[in-house]
Amino acid sequence: MKKQLKQSLILLSTVFFFTACSSNYGNMASSPSYDGVANLNTKNVCSVKNNGIQNVLDTAVKYNAVAIKNDLEFMRLGMRNSQYISAINMALKTGSKNIDILNKKKKKTGSVSVEYATWRACSFSIAALQQAQDAKTTWRLAVPGDGFTY
Repeated sequence: MKKQLKQSLILLSTVFFFTACSSNYGNMASSPSYDGVANLNTKNVCSVKNNGIQNVLDTAVKYNAVAIKNDLEFMRLGMRNSQYISAINMALKTGSKNIDILNKKKKKTGSVSVEYATWRACSFSIAALQQAQDAKTTWRLAVPGDGFTY
């Protein structure tokens, strides 16, 4: 009888412990939301001609911060999106018309215009969030054995 009482007491205490842990888990700080990004048209939002370099750069900074917090930052041609943004800021301060594309070893592999780099930074920051949003609903399409031929 005492053995059963001890076992039930241990069982109840573990259940209460895990219930308390799981309820606290929901109250922890969550990642920033990027729900409104799915409806953005990157051609219009990231157009340097229509919006100007500074507005497009501000948009890129805004959405790239959310992408970084969600571990979704793009990396193209060896440069992270935040490196594109910092290179654009430096080019705007110095008055340069081009920025250098650097690889992982900080070696120059090419150069692009500031306008093109700004468009890239903006479109990459938005595309990262849009693809993450799309993946929440379309991930089942990539599961093997789902009827698709690969």
